[in-house]
Amino acid sequence: MLFGAVSLHMLIFWGQWATDPDISWLVTFSTPKYVRGFIAWAALAAIVLTSLPPVRRMLFNVFYAVHFSFVVFFVFVYLHTPHEVQFYLIGAIVIYSIDKALQTVWGLLPRRAKDIEVLLSDVVKLRIPRDCIHAAVGLDRPGQYIFLNVPGINPLEWHPFSLTSSPTAPEYEVAIRASGNFTQALLAKARTHASSAQAMYVRVDGPYGHVPIDLHATPAAVLVLGGIGITPAVGILRAIAAGALSGPRGCRVHVVWIVRQAEHFSWFEDVLQPLVREARRPGPRLLLSVYVTRPGRAALAPPLRAGRPSLDAILANAVPAGPTWVFACGPDSMIADTWDAVVRRRRGGHAVVFHRETFAL
Repeated sequence: MLFGAVSLHMLIFWGQWATDPDISWLVTFSTPKYVRGFIAWAALAAIVLTSLPPVRRMLFNVFYAVHFSFVVFFVFVYLHTPHEVQFYLIGAIVIYSIDKALQTVWGLLPRRAKDIEVLLSDVVKLRIPRDCIHAAVGLDRPGQYIFLNVPGINPLEWHPFSLTSSPTAPEYEVAIRASGNFTQALLAKARTHASSAQAMYVRVDGPYGHVPIDLHATPAAVLVLGGIGITPAVGILRAIAAGALSGPRGCRVHVVWIVRQAEHFSWFEDVLQPLVREARRPGPRLLLSVYVTRPGRAALAPPLRAGRPSLDAILANAVPAGPTWVFACGPDSMIADTWDAVVRRRRGGHAVVFHRETFAL
């Protein structure tokens, strides 16, 4: 929005100059005021371009470094029109400083990862001591995420990961699949530390956010998850099992997990199966369906099944006459298919609340 407003401001002036025969473009771009304004716009354009999903995901370090050009933007905006923007800049600087001060307090001291586990050669599970201050003031919610830094890899590089632990658990737990430079380095480091029993230290900022699930308002919930996108849902299910997330008798939570290979179920098999069994007591009922898109010749036993789910049928069976909350986390194509199924359900006159989580930053 800011980039659009600044670009529109610049284009309006360019349009006026282009139609005024008394104004020379050469003179205009040699005027310090306008040169400063253009430099501020260029700094903002660099931030926007590196924020595009393909660039951000493939070149995260470039994205992170370029974002510090916001300092260039602020400086040259002030030099361009000091009187008009000084109060806005002061407010922005104060808010940014407070945010960075709090981030430093929360994540300054490294914590020793209690457990390091490598699953199927490409997924790392870490358990990290919980922040006692957050726990004391009740800031923990189901479906949150933390920013994680590993000083042994890069003391300045932070990445967000969903928590798979319950808000009431004494430790944070994250499951990270190696898919980029940082996560590949983390996987290599985890293998070294797990095999040698050496301590690995990390820094944590957060937790932040939450998943807006209310089983009293929507007595049926359908969680559609793809691959490692199941991580926020594991935290939600653990919160239900721990009583941190409650619902009326008879409400249902249907977990639909789509994986490529049957072996991927082992990432959370030891967690999901007990949760489903425990949920048979009074309270929310948990249903688990795992769809394997590339089963090969493997023999599948429930809850595993071959193929892809029929999301229309799953939503229709959730609660035929009641509101449904649908959560999706996974590849963009899977989220798009889920959204299409939600739209068709809504067109049939049914109340469906849809929420999606970003699969990768």
